[in-house]
Amino acid sequence: MTAGRAHLSPAGWIVKESPLLSLSIRIPPAGAVRVGRGRPTLPSALCLLPSAFCLLPPMPRFFNIAGPCIPGEHYLVPTLARLPQLGGLIAAKQFFVVHAARQSGKTTLLKALARDLTRKDTHVALYCSLETAQGIDDAERGIPAVMRAILSNCEIHPLLGAVAIPVADMADFTNGVKRLLFNLAAAAGKPLVVLFDEADCLSGATLISF
Repeated sequence: MTAGRAHLSPAGWIVKESPLLSLSIRIPPAGAVRVGRGRPTLPSALCLLPSAFCLLPPMPRFFNIAGPCIPGEHYLVPTLARLPQLGGLIAAKQFFVVHAARQSGKTTLLKALARDLTRKDTHVALYCSLETAQGIDDAERGIPAVMRAILSNCEIHPLLGAVAIPVADMADFTNGVKRLLFNLAAAAGKPLVVLFDEADCLSGATLISF
């Protein structure tokens, strides 16, 4: 911690100030400290002022190889520039698949695309990972898991989290995802783009029904 200055306030507080931390400690009056059995007691203890919530300077950026990259925290190339043709596919209302090696930036790309589309206010874009449905071959359990994944991502979405989305029948594993996406598109109020990540986690009848 950088050096600062300290002074005694009229109320009996020692105020320690620095560019990163304001720290106040009150000196108890004589006889206020009880010594004996049990813990010593003080009439007042340590008080951290609001500026103490920023004790450390921002962490420098670094090369991340353990999960999605975050702009401002990690070094990365301009994400959307890697696949400029995606904008044309979305404008033409086409489906597309992003297939690449592990840890090559697929998740980072999809999240950046969802943020960019939503920020432009032309679409409502939802990122949804299907990883929670991994290993569920039975469609009667796998499709509801997919639907729950969609709804959980809606809850944290900056736009969809504030609208009421009619919930489809979770027991309808043959048509539930379609009905949920229909309800979601109607509630969005703008063209809806859903970006499913980790789709290769689906298997068996869950993959076929999806």
